[in-house]
Amino acid sequence: MADKVIDSELLLLVDQWGPVFRLDDIPTDGFDGTTHFNVATKAYPQGLGVAVYHKGTAGDEGYSIFRYLRSGTNSGATVTTIVAKDICTQQGTTPFLVTKDPDAVNATTVTQEGRCAIGLGTMVDARYGFFWTGGVCPETLVSGLGGTYPTDDSVIFGKIAVGNATADTMCFQTSQAAGTGKYSPFCGYAGGADVTGY
Repeated sequence: MADKVIDSELLLLVDQWGPVFRLDDIPTDGFDGTTHFNVATKAYPQGLGVAVYHKGTAGDEGYSIFRYLRSGTNSGATVTTIVAKDICTQQGTTPFLVTKDPDAVNATTVTQEGRCAIGLGTMVDARYGFFWTGGVCPETLVSGLGGTYPTDDSVIFGKIAVGNATADTMCFQTSQAAGTGKYSPFCGYAGGADVTGY
C-alpha cells in the first residue's frame, strides 16, 4: 500500500497519558514558548495535562489536550529532530518519554500504538515541552499543526492508532493491526478516510 494523508480537521485524539490537571490554563507565551518548550530543565511537572477550549477560528471547535513530556531518542527516525506535526509515541517502558522513531511501533506485539503525542515545534533529544495528545487539532493555538498528517493507507472512519508508514516514519493507521489478529490500542478517531497526498 502507498502511504497517504488525513486532514487535521478529521482527527480527534483520545489522550492516553493520564489525568488532566488544569483547564484553560495557557502559558503566557503559548504552548510552544521558549521558556518551557525544547528546554533541558523542565519548567512544569512532567506529565502535566492541560485541557484548553479551542474556539475553532482555524480548525474544529472543541477541547484540546496538551501534555508536558520529554523527548527521548529519535536516532532511528529519518530526520532525528522532532518538528511540528510529527507523530510520536511512548519510548520503551518509561512514562512521559516520547519518540518519533518508527521502530518504537511493533505491529507484531502491538505495544505503544495507543499513546500518541504530536510535536508542536522543533525539539531535540532529551528536552521537555508540550505535545498535543487529545481532542481536536489546536490549529489556532499552535499555527504549525494545521494541514495533513501521514497515514499508511488503511484509515477509514473510526478508530485509529499510531503506526509505521512504508516511508519508515510514524503515521496513523486503522486500530486493527494488520496480520496480527490483535486489536491494537487506539489513540483517537478519524472523521473520514485517508487520501493520496505524497
